[in-house]
Amino acid sequence: MTIPTTCASSRHLTSDSSTDWNQNDGFFKFTRGRFLRDEEYEMSQRRVKPSRPILLQKSKKYPDGLYSKAFLLTMDSGVEVVAKVPNPNAGLAHFTIASEVASMDFVRDICATPAPRVLARSSKASENPVGAEYIIMEKVVGLSLSSVWNSLPIDKKAVIFKQISSYQQAWASIKFQQYGSLYYVADVPTQAERSPICYRDKDDIEVQDSRFAVGPSVSRPTVDFGRAQINFYRGPWSSLEEYCIGTGNREIACVEKIQAVHKPYVSIAGRYIPTRTKKLSALQAYMKLIRFLLPADRSITASHIWHTDLHSENIFVSAEDPTKIVAIIDWQAVALSPLYENTMQPALLEFEGSPLNGLERPEKPQNLNDLEPTVRKAVFANWMDKTLASYYRTLVYHTHPKLYQAIQFREIISYDLLAWARNILIDSEVLYLKQVVHDLKSAWSTLPGVEALKDPPYPFKFSPEEETEIMNDYEDMSAGIEFLNQIREAMGPLFPDDKTIEHQDYDTTKDVLEFYKRNVLQEFARNDEERAAVLAWWPYDS
Repeated sequence: MTIPTTCASSRHLTSDSSTDWNQNDGFFKFTRGRFLRDEEYEMSQRRVKPSRPILLQKSKKYPDGLYSKAFLLTMDSGVEVVAKVPNPNAGLAHFTIASEVASMDFVRDICATPAPRVLARSSKASENPVGAEYIIMEKVVGLSLSSVWNSLPIDKKAVIFKQISSYQQAWASIKFQQYGSLYYVADVPTQAERSPICYRDKDDIEVQDSRFAVGPSVSRPTVDFGRAQINFYRGPWSSLEEYCIGTGNREIACVEKIQAVHKPYVSIAGRYIPTRTKKLSALQAYMKLIRFLLPADRSITASHIWHTDLHSENIFVSAEDPTKIVAIIDWQAVALSPLYENTMQPALLEFEGSPLNGLERPEKPQNLNDLEPTVRKAVFANWMDKTLASYYRTLVYHTHPKLYQAIQFREIISYDLLAWARNILIDSEVLYLKQVVHDLKSAWSTLPGVEALKDPPYPFKFSPEEETEIMNDYEDMSAGIEFLNQIREAMGPLFPDDKTIEHQDYDTTKDVLEFYKRNVLQEFARNDEERAAVLAWWPYDS
C-alpha cells in the first residue's frame, strides 16, 4: 500500500518509532482489529518480522491490510519512501512480490495507469540483508479517496468514474496470448516460461516485450483458504478452455487434500452440512460442462491485466482537485485473466437492494418525506449510490462496447456456472448442483457452446432420488442463508462481514453472536442432530 504525503496525522499513522523499530512488536503483528473466526490462526497469518535488524532514522506503520503491512520509512539521508511487506497469507513466496512489481511497472509504462514507481524490491527473503520480502516504492502525493468520497456530490463522483473507465479501457486494449500472472523474465521458475510475452496493443499490432513473461497465477482464488499450500498446476495456460480446466483441477486438488472441510461463509450449517463428496460431485459436473459454457464471443475471453479491487482506499486523488486520480495502488494478486472475469462492478459502486439489469435507471424512492430523518437520509444515499452504478454501466455501454458485452455475459447462467466453480472449496457446491439439476436443463439450448456445437444433448442423467437429495440440500442451505441474513440485518454494522471487528466492538460482538447462536439452536435447528451440527459448524468461536 502506498502512503500519500498528506496523510501524516495520527488518524492514518498507527505506530511511530523514532529510534529502533526492531523493538516495537506492534510493527509486525496485526493491530487493526480482531477476528471472530480462528483468531489465533488469522493473527499468525498476519505477523511478519524481518529476521535481521534494520537501521532507520524514523519509521511509521500504517493501518494493516489483510495481506500486507505498509511503513513510511525515513532513510538516513532524510528521504521518505514506502515499504510494503507481505504477510504469510499474501500468497506464494517469491511469486507474489515478483508479480506485483512486474504488474505495476507494466500498467504504468504500457497502459499509462498511475501505479506507484518501484524503487527497490526483493522477492527472496533468504537473499537480502533484511530477511523478509519487500517492495520499496515512491511516496504518492495525494489523498486517499476514502477520506473525501462521502463528501463529494454525485457529479464529482461521476468525473472520477470517467477516469476509472478510461483506465479500464487501457487495460482491455492490451490482449495477452496466455493466462496466468505477469513477471519479469528472470523471476519465472522454468526456462520454458521465460520466453518474452507477446500481446496485441490498442492498435491490434502484435508486440513482443523481452522484459516480461507470463508465469503462475497469484490471484486470490489460487492461494486463499489454504490453497497456497496445495500442489497443483497454477499456469500459465495458452487457451481459455485450458484455463477453465485448470480452475476445476485446482478446486478438486484442494477439496481432496485440505485437512478439514471449510465452514461456509454464506450460510449457517446445521440442516445442510458440506461434504467432500458433494463438492467433488459439483466439480465433476463443472468439468463436463466447460466447453458448453464458454462465451462464443471471443472478444470477451481474451487475457487482460486488470485491477479487481477498486475500492476507495486503493485510489488516491489530488488534494487540490479531489476529482483527479493521481494513483491506483495495491496490485498484489493481479492476474492475466479473461475479460468476462474482470468486469465486476467496482467496489466503489456498492449499494443495497436488487442488482441492476442492462441500462435500467433506478427510480427515485417514493414517500421519502414520510420517512424518519435518519431513515430518509439512508434511503436517499442508497438511491444515489445505485444511480451512480447505473451511470457507470451507461458510460461503459457508450464508450467501451466490448466491456459492456462482458458485463452482459455475467448476467446469464453460463457465467454463474463458470464463476461458482471457482469457489466450491468454500461454499458453492449446493448452488451449483441445484443449477445443474433444476435450471440448466431448460436453459440448455441457449448455452453458447451448445449453439456452437450444433445442439448436443443435455449430458446428465439424475435418478429421482438424486434430484430429490440435491433439492433438499438446496432448501436446507437456503434456509441457512436466510437465517444468517436475518442475523446480519439485525446486527447491522456489528456483523463481521469483512472478517475483522474493531477492538472496541469485539466483546460486544462476541456477546451478540453468542445470543444469536442460542437463537439458531432454538429456532433454526429442528432436532438434536441438527443442534449438534450447529454447535460443531458455528464459525464465530475463536
